[in-house]
Amino acid sequence: MATLAATRSRVADIAGAGKVPVVVGGDDSLLFPSVAGVHDALSGVVAVVHFDAHLDLTEGNPRQGTHSQSSGMRRALELDRVDAHQCVQVGTRNFNFPSSKAFIDSVGLTEIPATRVLADGVPAAMATVDSVIGAADPRFQSATKNTPGTNPAIREPLVESILEARIHARFITVTIHMGLEYADMPSSNQILLSEACLAAGAHVVQFHHSHCLSGCAGNGSGVVLFGTGNYVFPQVTAFDAPKTKRTGAWIARYSTHEDIITSLGMAPALIDHQGLPVAIDGIAADFARKQMNRLSHRILAPYWRMLWRVYDLLLPGFLLPTFLNIRAMLRHQGLWCVVRSLFAGVKAQVLR
Repeated sequence: MATLAATRSRVADIAGAGKVPVVVGGDDSLLFPSVAGVHDALSGVVAVVHFDAHLDLTEGNPRQGTHSQSSGMRRALELDRVDAHQCVQVGTRNFNFPSSKAFIDSVGLTEIPATRVLADGVPAAMATVDSVIGAADPRFQSATKNTPGTNPAIREPLVESILEARIHARFITVTIHMGLEYADMPSSNQILLSEACLAAGAHVVQFHHSHCLSGCAGNGSGVVLFGTGNYVFPQVTAFDAPKTKRTGAWIARYSTHEDIITSLGMAPALIDHQGLPVAIDGIAADFARKQMNRLSHRILAPYWRMLWRVYDLLLPGFLLPTFLNIRAMLRHQGLWCVVRSLFAGVKAQVLR
């Protein structure tokens, strides 16, 4: 057990440093601590691709115990973020115990027996592996022709995922949970991120954390919606910001021949007291469209954008939850933590 613990710790150190651990030597019992070390170091789902003639799914027995060369895969599948549906065993010979077959069926583990590899060929086996583990990436989940993609709001992996999606799909929509609540104006960081998404081939980029209408922008082929409002509920808070009741249906026209968004329009609406969107027209609708145009023009002026975001920071919708968070942080983590958090928050929302 000491060897397993040492292996797990060392693999975690290497993976945590951004390197790829390669474990050579030992026996099959090292499968579990190797997977566990990666699991400890990284966030997100961890997939296991297990090349072995044996299943290594033994629950345990008096001679070998619970951690042996026969139980590495079984122990790995018990880790919190190792999902059997995103793991695959390649080259297995047979089911040496009926209990192993029953376990495989119960957890949804994919098997590619050696006979199938010989019959279908290695490329077909690898295609099956890719389809099984496609949703298990510690950084992000790449979009495929069959599954959507999710990313942290970091430029490089986001652009990488869009480029990958363009191989399989003609129209790309990117939805990013980012922005300051109740703020009409996006940050410079949001604008730079949206520009990178459009340049990579996205057609529509939508941000959805402000809970209110904001401006829009584009690059001639795609569009960005920085805030589309709430959809089916009013924001229920102590201050109940009126702007969170304003919403709208966005209508984009897409040319398949030119592969661009040719026009963008909005049908304004309000969220009623029952939490349902109700279309508006006439003077109220014209006002909503003019407000959207004003916000969109302000996005193009960096200094105006910064001043507007300072104004947003002084609104009750931001100040009240901030005060409650600071009070809890001061009580549990101290003054220095509050100072660092305030400095980082102001820098992120105003200066970036």
